Amino acid sequence: MSQTASIEWWNKSLDEVGIHSMDKLVSADSHWSAVLQSGRDDLTRAIAITGMTCGRDRTAVEVGCGLGRMSTALADHFGQVVGVDIAPRLIEEAQRRNTLNQVTFEVADGVHLRPQSITECDTVFSYEVFYYINSEALTTYFRDAFALLRSGGQF
Repeated sequence: MSQTASIEWWNKSLDEVGIHSMDKLVSADSHWSAVLQSGRDDLTRAIAITGMTCGRDRTAVEVGCGLGRMSTALADHFGQVVGVDIAPRLIEEAQRRNTLNQVTFEVADGVHLRPQSITECDTVFSYEVFYYINSEALTTYFRDAFALLRSGGQF
């Protein structure tokens, strides 16, 4: 799938699926709070498995943030969270739903992982996204992630 086709597919997904995550089994009649709670539950498991270092003095970048389900969960553990996604429509909706000052969202170009609002971070996080990315872009994302990380940062 071309980059343009991929962006169009993700943008269209919001109209087709609504606020319910593509890969989560959240009831179709669930409220936004249930979607956010599913992100918190998933992040709790991720922290337990990875031993991710968290703290209010730390900054996290979420790759493939979509509507901000995991970005909101990350904000419970980090002082600043930047969610990036290739789909402008998803970013617009994430910004509209966001109520947290420490969370921002940006449209990524799908080629590089280079947020506009920060030049370095402590953690680069992604959940159920990398298998959607072609190998060339994934290689670049990995290089960019390690360039973005502060010394001792986690990916």
